[in-house]
Amino acid sequence: DKFGTSRKLLGPAAANPLVSLAEPTRPPLPISTPEAVGVSSARLQQLSAWSDGWVEAGKIPGMLTMMMRKGKLVYLHSSGHANVDTGEPMNERTLLRFYSMTKPIVS
Repeated sequence: DKFGTSRKLLGPAAANPLVSLAEPTRPPLPISTPEAVGVSSARLQQLSAWSDGWVEAGKIPGMLTMMMRKGKLVYLHSSGHANVDTGEPMNERTLLRFYSMTKPIVS
């Protein structure tokens, strides 16, 4: 499964971690297979290995990676921990804080 266990979680709106808490009636994101929108599953597997490698090397405690193409979710992968102290794993429902996103978005 190209989505791992994530695909099962993204079906109903109530289980969709990408539905805004401020807009509970918002529908879940549409999901597509990577190839249906011109993305290589093999390359996405490399992306998973890369993000897992960063966590395993201790460079970052956890990472959540999502890719959308043509308005559809084609990739969602989590690695590492959301809370290193408690051992809580990073997953699709982890709430993340973003402070300054100018550089990652612009570069």
